[in-house]
Amino acid sequence: MKHSICTYIILSLLFTFMPCGKVVAEESERQPDSIEILKRNARKSELPEDWEKVIEMANARHDTADLGLAYVSYFQSLNNMNRDEGFMTDVYPALTFLSDTKQYDYYFALYNMLVNRLFSHRFYQKAQDEAADMYLQAKKLQQPLGMAMALRVQGQIYYKLNLYDKAYASLQEGREICPSYQENLNTFMTAQSLCEWLIMTCIKTEAFEELLPLADHYGDMLAYWNEKGWYDPSGHCPVTYHSLRSIAFLKVDRVSEAQDCLEKAREYMRPEFPARAYEHFYEACYMYMYEKGEYKEAIAQVDTLMETHRDYFPFLLDDMLVKAELLSLDGQSHESIRLYRNYISASDSIAKIDIARQIEELRIQHQVEKMEQENRQKTRYLQLSLVIIMLIALLFSLSVLYAKKLNIKNRVLVDQLEEHDKWVSNFLPLSEKRKEQSVEDVSAEVMRQLNLYMTNERPYRNPALDRKELAKALLVSERILANSIREKNGQTVLEYITMFRLENARRLLALEESVTVKEIAEQCGFGTLRTFQRSFRDKYGMPPSQYRNIAIGK
Repeated sequence: MKHSICTYIILSLLFTFMPCGKVVAEESERQPDSIEILKRNARKSELPEDWEKVIEMANARHDTADLGLAYVSYFQSLNNMNRDEGFMTDVYPALTFLSDTKQYDYYFALYNMLVNRLFSHRFYQKAQDEAADMYLQAKKLQQPLGMAMALRVQGQIYYKLNLYDKAYASLQEGREICPSYQENLNTFMTAQSLCEWLIMTCIKTEAFEELLPLADHYGDMLAYWNEKGWYDPSGHCPVTYHSLRSIAFLKVDRVSEAQDCLEKAREYMRPEFPARAYEHFYEACYMYMYEKGEYKEAIAQVDTLMETHRDYFPFLLDDMLVKAELLSLDGQSHESIRLYRNYISASDSIAKIDIARQIEELRIQHQVEKMEQENRQKTRYLQLSLVIIMLIALLFSLSVLYAKKLNIKNRVLVDQLEEHDKWVSNFLPLSEKRKEQSVEDVSAEVMRQLNLYMTNERPYRNPALDRKELAKALLVSERILANSIREKNGQTVLEYITMFRLENARRLLALEESVTVKEIAEQCGFGTLRTFQRSFRDKYGMPPSQYRNIAIGK
């Protein structure tokens, strides 16, 4: 089996003998259009439309097993007819269904078809990525058969890319992982396919000593299931076995034994089946005719082989090259040259198509990467915005808490100041204090007279009040005045004046709600509103307006 168009033969045999789910015999007998009849008709016609009818009935019956079979058979029929419509759009939902219902045999068989379809449409990188993902999924699900199928399809891809060493390694690993071919027909078909592709790879790498053991192993697997009562109605498997043995003999110059194998292979061929079911036979025949020098007969076999490969251009090109050589050996030099030219032209066309497709893939990949990068950048910006919003919210919350705490603290301060005012007014009236206090020294006397003067006369309302004016009013020198204030209060003259102005302003703020802050600043002797606000904040830890709100209970 050289390419995906022959897969339908093996899969058809596989699905024919695999369990197809629960079947209600009574219902089948009563209903002439039952699902068993629909499946039988679909197998005969191999038309996608007939398999769609099976899908519809299986859906209506909620029969997951029959639905799984119908899905895989439907896509295989699309493959057989080389129809693209519906395949790529419907295959992924079908894969999801098969995975969800744990129908892993069908799942990996369909996955294999998907990879082959991608490769045949020259999406080489996508096909390789899907094959690698198929292997990882099978490994995760602990499905050794799925892993073997994935390695087989990877080996097929490497083979088609002329990477024969890699193909051999993948196929050999798949053969080692694959469960015993004696377990069931599915493992038998997978092991048989791995063996077949290994033989093809050994031919390319000229490892001819491995061909006959591999072909004999292929025959042993077939013989085991024949003894179990299974047979291949198309004759594909026995024809392939004897044809591969014939090729193995031809590669080591055992021509007569190769002829015997071809005669045995011919006995199993059925005229009702297409030539592509027996492509290895035609390959062995042209090799045998070539060895015998019968070039015209060899050319006829290659023509049949080209017909089987018409849907897969790379193999068709190989056939063209073989035919051109045979034409030259047969003396048909003009036909040979013409075919060589056609081969070169076709190769160039494929190369151009592949380059154009690769450029398109790179362009799409660049767009995807660009979009991903933009999305990552947008995500980072969004995350940064969320962090900033959270920080702002945190800062706002902290500021609200701080404002509440500060408001409580300011309220306590205002209460303390009001209590101080009551104590001064009720227990230490300045008029009585003058009579009761004795003069202890000059500084104390100066401060007593100064306090009385500032309280009764309120000279601080004059913005121009300074040390000279105060000393003149008290009939003392400026030096004595300044020393007395510094000694008793620890202040400068200006700080002392500002203290009285602020105390007066504080009382007015608590009493005169109708008077503006600016008017109070002017009444208390502050030259500017800004100076008043700065001095008030420095003294009481809050602006005048906030103090007023707290003092009047707002």
